[in-house]
Formats: sequence, structure tokens, C-alpha cells
Amino acid sequence: MHFNPQIEQMIQNAGKHAASGQWTQALALLDQVRVADPGYVNNDGDIQLTAAICLNAVGRHRPAEAAFLRTIELKPKFVHARVELAQLYSRIGDDGRAYEQLRRAIEIEPENSYAIRQLANWHMDQGDYETADKILSPMVALIRAGASSDPGPAYIFARLALATGREQEAYDLLERFTHNPNLAPESRRILFRRMGELCDRLGRYGEAFKHFTASQSIAARPYDPDAHSKRVDELIAAWTPEAARAVAKATIQASRRVVFVLGMPRSGTSLAERIVGAHPEACACGEQQGIGRVAAALDPASGPNRPLAVNPAAFTQEFADRATESYGAMIRGVQERLGDAAASLVTDKQPYNFFHIPIIAAMFPGAKIIHTVREPADACLSSYFQFFGGNHPHSHDLYNLGRFYRDYERLMAHWHSIADDLGVSILDVTYSDIVGDLETSARAIVEHVGLGWDDACLRFDRVQKAARTASNDQVRRPIYTSSLDRASNYESHIGPLRAGLAGQPRP
Repeated sequence: MHFNPQIEQMIQNAGKHAASGQWTQALALLDQVRVADPGYVNNDGDIQLTAAICLNAVGRHRPAEAAFLRTIELKPKFVHARVELAQLYSRIGDDGRAYEQLRRAIEIEPENSYAIRQLANWHMDQGDYETADKILSPMVALIRAGASSDPGPAYIFARLALATGREQEAYDLLERFTHNPNLAPESRRILFRRMGELCDRLGRYGEAFKHFTASQSIAARPYDPDAHSKRVDELIAAWTPEAARAVAKATIQASRRVVFVLGMPRSGTSLAERIVGAHPEACACGEQQGIGRVAAALDPASGPNRPLAVNPAAFTQEFADRATESYGAMIRGVQERLGDAAASLVTDKQPYNFFHIPIIAAMFPGAKIIHTVREPADACLSSYFQFFGGNHPHSHDLYNLGRFYRDYERLMAHWHSIADDLGVSILDVTYSDIVGDLETSARAIVEHVGLGWDDACLRFDRVQKAARTASNDQVRRPIYTSSLDRASNYESHIGPLRAGLAGQPRP
């Protein structure tokens, strides 16, 4: 292998970006390296692993899987790669493959803490908190005894604690790490977010907000709310009723019906999808990136901005057919992974598809869309308390979140106004209505998507189908009301959010 200082510098910089959560910047550098020396990239396990982790973080699961597998091919005993691949499989609901990678990792290194604690995470994904506790207990005991300075097990234990009522125990464990100057920024971000979650559950809202803000300040990325608003202006202006009626539609008949569940993150999309996915004839496919990739193909000049279909003339029948065929192949692959290939109806629960309803209309004429809505301040605050990774730069700042939500509201109002012209059917489902009257909301959702009623749709928390979102533990529980009016606990802290929601200047 030859040494090229310029390439080595790009690889080092890509690693630094990846370590700080700047996934897209890291991928851009690795793409430059790949162009300059494709053989080097393809035959270096460390580079493949960095690329795989970044691809997984931004939701590009298939190329991420390929890069992980290439890493393991080059380095079969590379435990870290196997554990990261297991997390990818868990994220897309392929629990069997996830477990197999974890089993193999622990077989190679029986004492590997990362592999062991991710096995505990895997058991929690299955709702088996007792086994997870047994796995974590020895590692937690080492931390308490001062014999381990690894915070990883404490982060996983915090998740267990939130599900089992042991919040104070977990908080005390995490507090040991707050003064550790050697924690990497990404680890410190996780630390503060976990402490915020625990304080929120304990009713210590001032402390919780302090911790969440500390976490988000570490994760913060540049974001221009005015530039985003202008992009939304362009999108609305482009899609007049006339443009909506004239857009070319796919002629390929999809082999299964696709229902799109969309809305702001943390607005109830997971609940709505689980209701549909519990039906015997449906398969909940989770958050897919297929529609976003179509948008990127239509808007190649978007650069770092979110790609938007601002040029209706770019839609041709040929393009729509190719996009529909490609999406269909992708979704069939997801069904097969989930072991539900026979389902005649599938869901795509990518919240940000609210930007792309004209694309959905062109690819799937007559598409059924479920739009989930939550009280604005509650939805935004819940997003602020969550770390999504990937392309959510607006979510690190309350004012920016408010502005983003305001743009989302006016965009959805526009899509509603031209829904008949686009040829789509949009059902608004309110989070508070689902929580307050599950059966009425569930029946409306099931009727909207064209399925006959099945009582399983009321028992989604007991249906063994994949649930891999930021709401993963919550959707395994029966309906709960603790997330209603959440913002009232933080009213003294959310002035910037209120200003953003009102379209006022930053205070």
C-alpha cells in the first residue's frame, strides 16, 4: 500500500468528523478518498468501518451493511465492527442477524464490554428487561466499586432504569462521570441526555432542562432558519394546483399498497404505524429513506440543504416509473428481512416525508397518507430531549425548532389545500386523540388505509413486530398519558421556543 499524505490527511479528518457526530462531512471526505484511490478504500478495514458507521447514522442502511460486511471480511475478528453491524440490524428490525453478530463478537472476545452491553440492549429491544439486568449487573457493580471508568454500561443501565422504575439509582451511577475530563464529546453528550431523561422522569424539571441543554450544545450544528423558510417558500410556490394536476404519474402497478405515516418527529408517528402494523395483513417497515433519495435525484443542486422537489417539470413518467420500481424492490427487501413478505400493505414511517408529498403522489397515485399532529410545544420539546443523529440540525436549538415547526405547519396546510389536485388522501391524526380514545382513532386509521377492522390493532404493544425508533421502549408499553402537556413543566425555560413558533425574532 502506498502512502499519500493528502489522502491520509483526508482520512484522519474524516475520522475526526465521525468521532464528533459530523456524519455527512465525514462521508464527503471519504467519497473524495474513494475517487482518488478506490482500491485503498475498498481494502482498508478501518476506512470501511468509519464509512459504515457514518452511513448507518444517516439512515443509509444498505450501503452501511455492505461496508460493515466488507470490514468483517477484511478483519473477521474485528469485534467492534460486528457490534456496530448488530446495532444496524436491530435498527432495521432484523433481530436474528443482530443477535448472531453479537453472539459471534462475544465468542471472539468473551470479556468485551461493548459487545456485552449491546447484548443487554438487544434483550431490551425484545422487552426482556430481566435478562438485560442480569447482563448489566456485573458491569454496573464494577463502576460502583470504582473498578471501571467505562461509562458505556451506565448509559445502557439508564435505559433499563427508565423502563423499570430505578431512575435515581441510574442517576447516581451516571453522576460519577460528570467530572471526568477524559470523556469524549460524543460520550459526554450521551451522559447529559441520559441524566436529563432521568431527571425528567423524577420530576426534577429544572435539572433535566440543564442536562438536555448541555447535551444539545455539544451536538449543535450550523442551521439557518431563514434560509430554510425560503426553501419552503420555493416549494409551496412551485406546487400550484395546476402543477399538481399536471404532474406525471407512475404507470407501474405496485405489488403492495404503501401507506405513508408522516409528521414532525415525536408527534405520534410510531403509535400510528404500530396500530397499522399490528393488523395481520400489514407490515410496519419503519423509517425508510427511499422517498428522500428520490428527492435528492430531483434536486441535485441542494448541496448541504435538504433536497426538495421544487421543479415539478423534473417529474416525467419515465422517472416516476423508475423511482417506483426501485422503491418497490427496496420495500420488498425490508419485508423479507422482517419475515413478513406476504403482507399486502406496508407502512413507511419516515416523518420528514411531509416535505415530499408530491413525490409520493407521482409514485403512488391515490396514496393514503397518515399525518400525525401533536401540540406544537410538546412535539418540539420532545424532539429537543431526544438525539436523533443524522440530518436534524434544527433540533439542537429551541428557537430553531420553533421556526422549523412553523414552516412544517404551513407546508402541511398547503399540501392539504392541493391534496385533491395531487390525488392523495391525507388523514390527520392527533396524538392526544390516540392517547385519549385509542379505539376511535385506531378504527379511523384502519378504515383510512383500506383494511378491515381487526382487534389486534388495539393490542399493538403485545404484537411481536419490529419497533426501532426513538420511541422504541414507549411503543412497547400500553397507551400512556404522561407525554401530554409536557411543555407545562418547562414553561419558564422555553421562551425561545415560543418565539420561534410565533415567528418572532429570537429573544
